[in-house]
Amino acid sequence: MLTGPKKNEYLGLIAPEGKKGLYLGYVNIPVGIGGFFGSKLAGYLYGNFGEKAVLAQKYILEHTQIGAGKSWDRDPESLSTLLGVQRTEAFAKLQDLTSTTAPQATQLLWDTYSPQYAVWFPFAVIGVLAVIALIIFSQRQALVRYECLVTRTLP
Repeated sequence: MLTGPKKNEYLGLIAPEGKKGLYLGYVNIPVGIGGFFGSKLAGYLYGNFGEKAVLAQKYILEHTQIGAGKSWDRDPESLSTLLGVQRTEAFAKLQDLTSTTAPQATQLLWDTYSPQYAVWFPFAVIGVLAVIALIIFSQRQALVRYECLVTRTLP
């Protein structure tokens, strides 16, 4: 209901008697699919490439003596055990190790790992692909409507 109350109202009005639920169910399938996969993708990308605490732990592992000689399996959950630095303490520990303020440490992480690309780029690509798909669909539908007008038949 939050994605388009007018859409739902309109479909409820045009649905045949006894099929209102079916119509409303079908129209909300893309919303459900998008919500499911979008939240999974967002959680993975943010948790692995965008969360400041994880980036701080990665930096400590890769650029300080605490992480020297340690091998990491690329799973953010294992960083706390490997380093002995909990996720909730990682940013403060990074500040102590690098003698930086919070804004400086944030900038250091931003410059080192460029999370904007790993987090936002996939969503931008999905958005651009969706726009392209909608343009192709609208052009195809326009062609079908034109052919129907020319041949005076229904699609």
